[in-house]
Amino acid sequence: MITDTTSTEEALLGCLILQGDLWKQASTSIDESYFSNARLKKIFQLCKQTFERTNTLDLILLVQEAKEQKCLVEIGGEVYLSKILSNGYSNHIRHYIAEIKKGFYCRQQLKAIEYFKQDGDAEELLKKVGVAQREISVLENSSALPIMEVAQRFLYEMDHPLDIIKTGFSSIDRGSAPARGDLFVLAAREQVGKSVVCINLIKKFLEDGRKCLVYTTEMSAEQYFRRQVAMYTKIPYVALKFHKTDLEQFRIIMDFLRTFTEACKDKLVFSSISHPTSADIRAEMERVKPDVVILDNLSGAKLPKGYDNKTDRIAEYADDLKDALIEYNALGVLVCHLNRDSLKAQAEPETANIKDCSHLEEIASQVLLLWVDKGSTNDISDFKRIYWKLAKDRDGFGGRGAFSLNRKNLRVVEEGDENETN
Repeated sequence: MITDTTSTEEALLGCLILQGDLWKQASTSIDESYFSNARLKKIFQLCKQTFERTNTLDLILLVQEAKEQKCLVEIGGEVYLSKILSNGYSNHIRHYIAEIKKGFYCRQQLKAIEYFKQDGDAEELLKKVGVAQREISVLENSSALPIMEVAQRFLYEMDHPLDIIKTGFSSIDRGSAPARGDLFVLAAREQVGKSVVCINLIKKFLEDGRKCLVYTTEMSAEQYFRRQVAMYTKIPYVALKFHKTDLEQFRIIMDFLRTFTEACKDKLVFSSISHPTSADIRAEMERVKPDVVILDNLSGAKLPKGYDNKTDRIAEYADDLKDALIEYNALGVLVCHLNRDSLKAQAEPETANIKDCSHLEEIASQVLLLWVDKGSTNDISDFKRIYWKLAKDRDGFGGRGAFSLNRKNLRVVEEGDENETN
């Protein structure tokens, strides 16, 4: 049971002092009574008074307020205030508030327990317990959002537009491009080309300057990267796989590796964990700070235990992943399989065909389904047509179309896109 939330309180105050426009968001969720550290509780009070007086908040104004109240030394001086500025990340503010509330909740529980242990007038002790329990109850049921707060959050978002992360495919991005915090599900049957489409998505993200954290559960990072080399260099994948490149192709590969590794050294990160838990992903997101997290494929993830069936285990895993995406302000791309029913009744799959987990279609912001004409998975021609449809789109735009996959170099383009060549 964690009751000391000092480091989290420092992180929250650091965010608020650095970015004063976050004050309203924090002050409508907590007040100084939630703080465990007396000095930090005083700093929060000073922040509140500073904002009420000036309608803004920064370090200079806060120091001035402390000097006027003659409490600058009491709160640690300018040195301590400057120190806590580097402790927090503004996109984690909801996490900090939740942790501070959780600590307050624990302390109130312990307070109630201690009252029960005390000797004295039983009626008076029961009153104290009742007060503590009411405070806990208020915290547990504080999910209601007054309309004024909703309106304030809306206005804040108007001033801070969503960071749209484009897929690079214009037909999808036209109305349905995902944003940070979204879960983008890409699903298909085996041998349709979902991993190849995913690799092409990563290429688009990197070209847009996005930092990608990649999990490959069905192949090694080296095997995955081999496909990327074929796509970038246009050298036939088969030649790379069976080491049948000539001297000119080898020179092209070496030139590519030099430029690509330098350009993407801080942008493309492969995880060494081949079967990640949701906790593994959360921990690496904290360390890497990616813009996009790619899990290819869900079938290789290490699911939580304690559930009667796989569907519930996947649902719990997906919920944890979605929470992490929101907390760390990243887009998630989740590759998964469709069940065998998608091949029986119709050529075109539905979201209900997502294998083992209908819950994915509920929490996903976008669901992109891929399929091919029957028999085309065994076709040995150089090009394969992959049909796609945005079966779910949070904003309701949807859409459908087709990709052209060059089997030689694994490049995927939209059919009819004259700006792309294979």
